[in-house]
Amino acid sequence: MKKLSAKLIITLSLTLISLVVGSYVIGIGVIGGGKFSFEALEWERFSSYFNNILSPILAAIAAAIAFFSLTHQLREARRESSLNEQIANYLNNIKLLQSMIDKRWKTIIRVNQMDWEEEPFYAINVANIKERLNKLDYLTPEIIRLFRLFEDLVDAVQWYTHLHKEKIDLSTQSFPKNEWAHFSQALIQEQDKKMKYCYEYCIWSLTEPTKQADKYYKEIIIYRQFYENLVESGTLNES
Repeated sequence: MKKLSAKLIITLSLTLISLVVGSYVIGIGVIGGGKFSFEALEWERFSSYFNNILSPILAAIAAAIAFFSLTHQLREARRESSLNEQIANYLNNIKLLQSMIDKRWKTIIRVNQMDWEEEPFYAINVANIKERLNKLDYLTPEIIRLFRLFEDLVDAVQWYTHLHKEKIDLSTQSFPKNEWAHFSQALIQEQDKKMKYCYEYCIWSLTEPTKQADKYYKEIIIYRQFYENLVESGTLNES
């Protein structure tokens, strides 16, 4: 759009100059029957005619260009300011969600007496989850809340990266799409093991139903599909 506008202005300017010169040639040379020469008087007449006609046109064009440039700069400044505000809001939201997830996770590991994220010798799987769910009535609502926080986090990260990319594009810089995909994935993969735990809990709940699992059946199905979609898209690595 910027290049097209610049070309249009240049083309219009050259066209107007050509019309002014052409009108002088037609008016003086053809209609007036005058003879052209390189004498000083003839050049003076041409210069006077050219300046009197062209000066107002050039002044109008310059004013139009200045108005267009100023309007464009103000519009881009407002857009960038809006993007910066949105990016900051989403970043704050991401930090808040990460903090809330960490608090929920601490509650879960206290109940289970095992932190799978910090214990590499224990695999996150249905068998280990079944062994550790000794306080199911209390634990299930906590895990359900964790489901919802993960969904909100992924949504916020996707919007954050989208807006950040839009800001970079606005400043005429360009980055490969896979760079932004990697950036988005990195933020989500920080929660990989926690999300894996919740997914294995979903599988366990669906294979060995309980009252609590039945109560939250809809949420469990939604999270299972949510996690599998992330794995399928490559955002999370299946382990």
